[in-house]
Amino acid sequence: MIIVKDVTKRYARATAVDQVSFSVAKGQIVGFLGPNGAGKTTTMRILTCFLSPTSGTASVAGFDVLEQPLEVKKRIGYLPETPPLYFEMETVEYLRFVGKLKGLSGAELEKRIAYVCDRCFVGDVKNKLLGKLSKGYRQRVGLAQADRKSTRLNSSHITI
Repeated sequence: MIIVKDVTKRYARATAVDQVSFSVAKGQIVGFLGPNGAGKTTTMRILTCFLSPTSGTASVAGFDVLEQPLEVKKRIGYLPETPPLYFEMETVEYLRFVGKLKGLSGAELEKRIAYVCDRCFVGDVKNKLLGKLSKGYRQRVGLAQADRKSTRLNSSHITI
């Protein structure tokens, strides 16, 4: 469940988000649409704990984005338009790194890497440097790392 209540984000001279409120139930699929400059990206950055709201509250899976950001991050899979990748790492090395950050290890980690490589069609580039991949492959690797099941906390995940 995602709950956003009266969230506002102000910068020095501009208001990017102005008292936005909405909720998304577990398992519900929604589109987040609006014109350029409407605050969609800013709202997503707040929900993923990359930005703090100026006012209002937001929670993901019952965890407040300000008070419990690590718990929120454990329960979301988020892929921005340009995936944040380490270009000097190989695909499989990067996926192993991200999996360890999510608490996976050993055979469980390797099983999840194989699964996401297959599911996102990146198995043929798993030993290539991320910096050498095309934009399309980089986005696929970004999807693979955002896989919400790539963590032990399977009970209440939300993919954003």
